[in-house]
Order: sequence, then structure tokens, then C-alpha cells
Amino acid sequence: MKRGQMLKKIKLLVVEDDYLTQEQMKLLLEDEVEELYQAYDAESGFEIYKSKKPDIILTDITLPGINGLDMSEKIKKIDPNIKIIVISAYDDKEYLLRAINEIKVDYYLVKPLDVELLMERLEELSLKVIDKNNNLDIAFIDSLTNIYNRRYFEEKLNELIDQKKDFTIFFLDLDDFKPINDKYGHLVGDEVLKIFVKKVKNVIKETDFFARIGGDEFVLLIENINKKEGEIIANKILNALKNDFVIDHNLINVGCSIGIKKYKNETFKELLKLVDFSLYHVKKNKKGEYWFYSD
Repeated sequence: MKRGQMLKKIKLLVVEDDYLTQEQMKLLLEDEVEELYQAYDAESGFEIYKSKKPDIILTDITLPGINGLDMSEKIKKIDPNIKIIVISAYDDKEYLLRAINEIKVDYYLVKPLDVELLMERLEELSLKVIDKNNNLDIAFIDSLTNIYNRRYFEEKLNELIDQKKDFTIFFLDLDDFKPINDKYGHLVGDEVLKIFVKKVKNVIKETDFFARIGGDEFVLLIENINKKEGEIIANKILNALKNDFVIDHNLINVGCSIGIKKYKNETFKELLKLVDFSLYHVKKNKKGEYWFYSD
């Protein structure tokens, strides 16, 4: 799915008191979303929310009357799952902590806005909205595990490479999965895959990209982490698999090998070849571990 297609299914409310900024938002977003609503103060924004039920709200903090955080808090009490991005001209720690910890907004962006970052965040939230509403195109979701599939992974990877993003790719492969299928049958094998996905999702962030690309092969794409942070994530995944899976009264030991590569301007094919090599290195030397490819 090409970047921006998800936004075509989204209703967006922008709450901003600056006229010029509103005009810029209109030029930027009007043709990108299904519906664009605009309000110049929090009270009007709240009324539009109640009447139009937008999927995502983008609001400034500093507004006439009540501020954007107070409005967001009122809306969150009605719908805790509403997606909200707050923006501010100030990188204020107090505002940030309240927005993230108390109100639990999705993102906090500082003016002047980075348009590319804003569009990226809107795209991420629109995907979650569509997924939540069970309207996500099945062509991009793995039907067994309900995470992204190979097709969407390839598009996401190409997008990250095209934009020269700072990201790390993890190639996860279950160890000795075929004997599990042979011994217990494919239905149990399917349950193993679903439990595996659940365990991995419990130790990664909701915003991390997780996909199933083959039978027992999975990938993670995580932005803006260094090697040490990547190793911590790999260890969390491996530790989450230490206890046996319990399926139909059977105790099944499931291991996982992980190949890791930080993107360094490789082409799509080059990057996949290198991360595949790192996984092969683990499989050959010691299954159930990880190996970080170093240039």
C-alpha cells in the first residue's frame, strides 16, 4: 500500500487558532484525507468532535479559552481510544509529561512542524484506526497471526530506504518448527505461531513494525535505535520464549534465532541479503541466539 492511501479513509480534525497555519494545513491535508474539519479554538473543536466523530485530532496546545490539552482530556474521557497529536511552539517538559503520561496522547510534536514527520505520524495512526475498525485491507495482513504480511513489509522497507531513515531490521526464525508440525499437527503449529507473535508484541512497542513474511519467519523494523538498544530488544524476545508454550495440554519448547542489521544505505536486495546472512550465522553456530551484523 502506497504512502498516504490509508489517510484517504480518515476523518481528521485540526484545532489551531493561527489562520495562516490553518491555511497551510488545508493545503497540505485536504486532498489527503477523507474529511478535514478545522476549528480555531478548543470549544469549537470539542463541538466538532461530538458532531463529526473524527478518527484523528491534531491540536495546538495554546488556544483561546481552554487549551488543547484540556480539550484532549475531555475527549479522551469520552473515547479513550481516540487518536490525538498535540503540537506546541515550546518544548515544555511539563506539557510533555501531562500529554503523554496523564492524557495519553499518541504524539507530541514541536513547532515549527517537520511536515515529513507529521505525515508519517498521521499515516501510522490512520493504519491503527483502520485496523481497529476491522477495515484494513486483508491484502496487507497475515490472516493467521493478524500482523502485517510480506507484501506490506516489502512496501514499508522500500519506503524506509527511499526516505533514508535510521532503522534496524531483525530477522526472526523459529527453531525446529517443522518437527513441531510433524509431531503435533498443523493446528498446533498454527497456535505456536500465534502465541509466538503475542509474546513478541508484549516486548516491543506498538509503533514498531512487525510482520510475518513466511511460514515461521518474521521481521521487525525499528527506527532510531543503536546497536546496544537492538541487542536489548533481541534479548527481551529470547527471554520471552524461555517458558514452554502450553497447547492442548502439551508443553512445547519454542526457540527463536534472530539476525540483526542496521541500515547503512544498502539497496533493498543488499539489506535483505545481509540480514539473511546474519540469521544463517546464528543458525549455523548456535540456535536460539542473535547475531548483529557489523560492517
